[in-house]
Amino acid sequence: MKDTNHDVLNEYVARLKKESFLKSLLCALAIAFGAILVTALICWFTEFSGYWIFAVAFAVPFGAALPLFYFFVFYPTKKYVAKRLDRLGLYERIVTMVEFENQDSYIMQRQREDALKTLSKVNSKLVKLALSAALIAIPAVAIPTATAMTSVYALSEADVIPSGKELVNELNRDKTTFDVIYFIPEDMREVARFSSASAPEREDEEIVQTVGKGQDGEAVVLRLNKDYVFVRWADAMGDFIRNETDVQGKIVVKPVIEKIEDELDDTVKTDSEGAPNVDRGDGDNDGDASGRPSDGSGEENRNPWEPANPDDDAGSGSDTTQYVFDGKTDYSGLPYEEAYQKAMDQLNQSGGAGGKYADIAADYFESIKRN
Repeated sequence: MKDTNHDVLNEYVARLKKESFLKSLLCALAIAFGAILVTALICWFTEFSGYWIFAVAFAVPFGAALPLFYFFVFYPTKKYVAKRLDRLGLYERIVTMVEFENQDSYIMQRQREDALKTLSKVNSKLVKLALSAALIAIPAVAIPTATAMTSVYALSEADVIPSGKELVNELNRDKTTFDVIYFIPEDMREVARFSSASAPEREDEEIVQTVGKGQDGEAVVLRLNKDYVFVRWADAMGDFIRNETDVQGKIVVKPVIEKIEDELDDTVKTDSEGAPNVDRGDGDNDGDASGRPSDGSGEENRNPWEPANPDDDAGSGSDTTQYVFDGKTDYSGLPYEEAYQKAMDQLNQSGGAGGKYADIAADYFESIKRN
C-alpha cells in the first residue's frame, strides 16, 4: 500500500517541483540583484573602478541561493503535497493517508482505499502553481533598482555625473559666496572695457562675479583704446588678464590706465623739423636731462627710442631703449616675450585661449611693444 501511495503522489510531486524551482529562482534573483545594488552603491561612493566586480556580485549570490532555496526551503515534501491536494476539496483525506501510512489497521486501510479512490478522480492539472505577490514583488523591485544604480555608477565613471563621494563633499561644502567686482573708473570708461571668459564678445564697464568660498573666479581681460596702456591693478597686481583664485572674501578692484602721449610729453619734444628730441631742461645739448655735462660717451644724449651704441662700454650708462613712460616697465625683448607668454598661459588655464579672446591679448601686446 505504501508503494501505491508513492506512485499516486509522484505525478503531483513533479508538478509542485516546478513551482518550487520558480520560487527559488525568484528568491535567488532578488538576492543577486540586491547584491549588485549594494555593490554599485559602494563603488559609486568609493569611486572604485572595475566592472568585473558586478559579474562576481551577481554570480556568487545567485549560484549559492538557488540550490539552497530549492532543496531546503521550497522542495515539496509528501506532507506538503498532501495539503495542497486536500485544498481541492478532499477534506484532509490525503494528509490523513500520509500521516498514518505506517499503520495497517483495518480502519487505516479503508481510509487509504477511500483516499486513493477519491484522488484518482482528481486531474493533476487542477493543482495550480502558487506564487505569492510578495515573492514576485521583491525581485520586480530589486532588478530595476539595481540596474538603475549600476547605470548611475557607469555615468559617474564616464564623468557625466558626480560620484557619490563628490556629491557628499558638495553637500558638506561651505555654501558661502563672495562678490568679485571689476570696475573701470568713470574718467576711463570711454577708452576701456572688460570682457570675461564666458562672454568674450561682450564688453562691460563693470563685471560682478559670485564666487564660492575657496573657489576660483572667471578670467577677465581688460580691453583698451590703442592710445592707452594698462599700468597695473589698484591692488598692485600687474597682469592685465586677471582671475581670482581661492576666494576668501569680497574683492573690489579697478585697473590703473594711462595715456601713452601724456607720458611721452614729459620727456620728449620735437625740433623745428618735427623730429623727436630730449628736453634737458636748460636747452643745452651738451649736458644730460638734469643739467650734468656729458661724459663723451654719447649714451646720455641718446633718445629712448634709439638703439644703444654697441661700441659703448657695458658700464657706460643705463640702456633705456627697452623702457617707456616711467623707465621701469619693459615692453620689448625677453621681458616682453615672457610677459606675453604668461598672458597666454593664463588664457589657457581659464579656457579663453581660442578665437577672439587670444586675438585681444595679442593686439594689446602689439600696441605696447617697442622694438
